[in-house]
Amino acid sequence: MEIVDSYDPIKVSSSVYTDATGRYLVEGHHTTVATTMLGKGSGLNMNTPTKQVPSATNIHWTKKWYEFWKKSIKVVD
Repeated sequence: MEIVDSYDPIKVSSSVYTDATGRYLVEGHHTTVATTMLGKGSGLNMNTPTKQVPSATNIHWTKKWYEFWKKSIKVVD
């Protein structure tokens, strides 16, 4: 909640790794959740491409109804 309370669009950042199976958030999950909770969409330094492989590839921001093998995160107010 500290990030939400002191939201600064210049300071928020996140990095995303992309491979053949999808896009994975590597860094910046707290700021991504805060940005979503505030309805800000995406910021200047958000979703920056990276070659750093994520530590987990089975957790997704969203999933299709038929993608049973994926685990999605849920943002709770």
